[in-house]
Amino acid sequence: MDEALLQTTKQEGYWAALRGCALHRMTRDYLRVLGPERTTYLQGMVTNDVASLELGASVAAAVVTAKGALIAVARVANLGDSMLLALDRGRGEATVAHLTRHLVSEEAEIESASELRSLALLGPAAAVHAEPLQSYTVARWNTPLGGIEVVYSVESEDAVTSALAGLPCLDEATVEILRVEQGVPLFGAELNDTTIPLECGLASAIAYDKGCYVGQEIIARATHRGGVRRKLRGFVMASVPSTRGVMLDGKNVGTLTSIVKSPRLPEVALALGFILRENAVAGTVTVTEEATEATVSDLPFVLPRP
Repeated sequence: MDEALLQTTKQEGYWAALRGCALHRMTRDYLRVLGPERTTYLQGMVTNDVASLELGASVAAAVVTAKGALIAVARVANLGDSMLLALDRGRGEATVAHLTRHLVSEEAEIESASELRSLALLGPAAAVHAEPLQSYTVARWNTPLGGIEVVYSVESEDAVTSALAGLPCLDEATVEILRVEQGVPLFGAELNDTTIPLECGLASAIAYDKGCYVGQEIIARATHRGGVRRKLRGFVMASVPSTRGVMLDGKNVGTLTSIVKSPRLPEVALALGFILRENAVAGTVTVTEEATEATVSDLPFVLPRP
C-alpha cells in the first residue's frame, strides 16, 4: 500500500502530521470477543468500563494480571455483534492466553481478527481525509498522536489506498518522534509485563467505579495508598546520552527508555523514562550517568506551535 502513497523526507512527513495530514500504518494484533455474554465477560477482564459502550464507540483499557501487571494496552470497540480489541503488535498471543484462562462458564469466545488493518491519519486535517473512508470503516477512534485511527478489512485495501492517494506516509523514525513528544508509552520501550498501569500515565484507561475485574484490587490499593514507586516522565537534555541511567545526588533514581531529537526543539534531546515518585516533579534537574543534565518534564512536552 505505502508505495501508492506519497513518500516524503522525514522532515516533510513530520510537519505534514502537525500542519495537515500524514499517514501511519499501524501494526496491531486484533482480537474479537463473541457470544451472548461477551460484554459482561470482557467487563470483568479489562480496567475500563466497556459495558456502557454504545454501538461504534470505543475506549482505552488495559488487560492486567491478578497482580496488576500489564499484559496489554487495548482499544476496545463495540461493533454490535462483537467486541473488538486492538492491541500493540505482539501482544495478541499473551492476551488470548490470559483471557481464555479466565473464561470458565461465560457464553463468550475469543478469536483472532487477523483480516483487519488500520491506518492513523495524523494532523488537523485528519477528519476531512477520513470522511471518504466511512463505507470501508469497521471502527475508528481518536489517536493519542493527534488524529484518527481507522480500522478496515484487508479486502478494502485498494479502495482505502485510492481514497488517500497523495498523502504522505510516515516512516517509523518520524512516528517515534511524535510518540515521545506526546508521552505515549509503548510495549518494548516503556511497557513490559512487570509494568503497573498507574506508573505509566494510563490512568484514563482505568474506571474506578465499574466494579470488579482481574487485577482491580491491586490497582485500587496502589491508588488509595498514594500511587506507585516510580512514574513515567519526560526528560529534556542538551544532547543524546549514551547511557540510560538517571542520577540525583549520586543515587540512581530512574531510567531513560526512549530518546529522540525533535525538529521543533533541535537544540535539545527529548526522552521518556521512569523516575522515583518523590523526584518526579517537573523542573527537577537530574543527570545521566555521563553527567548530562536531564530536566524532568510533565507529559506531553510543551513544544512550539508547528
